[in-house]
Amino acid sequence: GSLGFGPLSMLRQDTMLFRLDYWTTGISIAMSEPLFGIGMDSYGNFYREYRNQAAATRNYFDRTANTAHNIPIDVAAGAGLFAGMCFLALLMIPAYLSLKAILFSSDINQVSISAVSLGFVFQQFVSINQIGTAVWGWIFLGLVINAHGASKLPGAPENQVQHKSKGVALTGAKKKAKGKTLARLLLKGLLVAVGLTLALIPLVADAN
Repeated sequence: GSLGFGPLSMLRQDTMLFRLDYWTTGISIAMSEPLFGIGMDSYGNFYREYRNQAAATRNYFDRTANTAHNIPIDVAAGAGLFAGMCFLALLMIPAYLSLKAILFSSDINQVSISAVSLGFVFQQFVSINQIGTAVWGWIFLGLVINAHGASKLPGAPENQVQHKSKGVALTGAKKKAKGKTLARLLLKGLLVAVGLTLALIPLVADAN
């Protein structure tokens, strides 16, 4: 809707249309220089050369940008398609693990970290590379991967086996589905909302 398309087109925002121009230009650069790109942080030097007619006539001809406002596209334009895909994988793998933790984990700490991580990943696709946000964001992505790895260890709580008089019962996967309550689901939703809000703060600041 914010791009002016679909049933929610009334929510159109010019700043999102500008981002669409920046994204398409970055993709054009990456497709034109797929092996090595044009050099990191060189997007602004080539923006006007690779932008399409819609971008050139969006508001005024001299409008330019020094970043694609999308970090994977920035990397692909600056260092080539392979580098862009590697960077995208670095984002999507922890994003998948974060979503999985939010939906299925009963550990509130892990859910909290995962919610903030998802917010950071979202920010990477719609805004510029901000140092402060990036430092903390990658720390949280590392924590997500670490938590996933720790859960696979033999001594992890969910993998422990309890011996009972009537047999052996697993305390992990079999009880996850039963442990969800309405309060826990609401808390997860709140944490996701907080993570997305943290991601939107730099986006709104950049738009203004």
